[in-house]
Amino acid sequence: MARTRIVTKTLARITPEEYLKIYGLNLRGNGGMQGELSYLRRNPDRAKETHIVMLKDGPTVLSWALVFPDGKERTTYFYTRRALRGKGLGTRVMRAVKKVEPVPNVCPHTMESGRFFKKFEGSVKWDEAGQHWIDRA
Repeated sequence: MARTRIVTKTLARITPEEYLKIYGLNLRGNGGMQGELSYLRRNPDRAKETHIVMLKDGPTVLSWALVFPDGKERTTYFYTRRALRGKGLGTRVMRAVKKVEPVPNVCPHTMESGRFFKKFEGSVKWDEAGQHWIDRA
């Protein structure tokens, strides 16, 4: 990896190229990022309130988070390329997310994501469904 950088933008301000990259970089059927991203983009008011945090290496997105309004709270989804997990990239994205949302409401969907979020216990929150994966981690 060359020099990586964090880029934080509202969904309303990401480029079409960035949108296509993050749209394809997620758990697909096992998570909610792709559907939520598409829904939020179609709603201009919500797109202005939604933040995208990307860790990029040149034009390549290595890891990213979607921070969006969800009722009274804001929910945060994370994704890191499978081959790059365990190298601290998700932690860098988490630090940047905390500048947008100090106590993110996260959504573990797997044991692996449960282990990742458990590292931040006390500084992030999750619902009962997420607790299942945290307990198994």
